Amino acid sequence: MRIPSNIIEIKYTSGNEFVFSFNYKFYQGYYYEFNDKFFIGREFNIDAPEIIKANGKEINTGLTDPKTFKYSLLSKTKPNNNKLISIPLDFKVGFKYLAKQIASNPIRIIFTTKEAFLKATDYPGYVFTSISFEPEFGFLITEENKKAIPEIDTFLAEYSQI
Repeated sequence: MRIPSNIIEIKYTSGNEFVFSFNYKFYQGYYYEFNDKFFIGREFNIDAPEIIKANGKEINTGLTDPKTFKYSLLSKTKPNNNKLISIPLDFKVGFKYLAKQIASNPIRIIFTTKEAFLKATDYPGYVFTSISFEPEFGFLITEENKKAIPEIDTFLAEYSQI
């Protein structure tokens, strides 16, 4: 198949701009754009590997962590790209939902939504727990909470000062 030369424009990237779509390794060299996608090479090739912008929305952040990347290769599944949102603590009576990011350094624990807690399987890089809160008494930490997030005491200690 021949593509007219006025449809594609050959460009060069010196690196850190594009990554391969299949393994997220940086690409340096010639590339072209065709049908709103980028491919490596100096001329159209139907079998050319696709590249994507390194900071683009197509990046699956589950694959950028070496631990989840190895898991995805071994299990032949792609980690979910859902972003877990952090919410501010409200000091009303009821359950609060916490999530700890697995394999993060430093440790990252956040308050999150009930919806995220109920859909924990959508966030494979996190462990979740729910904890009861009463303004008069504070947080009621259970053994189950400590088992899910061992650092929960330290994390919640700063809120007991408020």
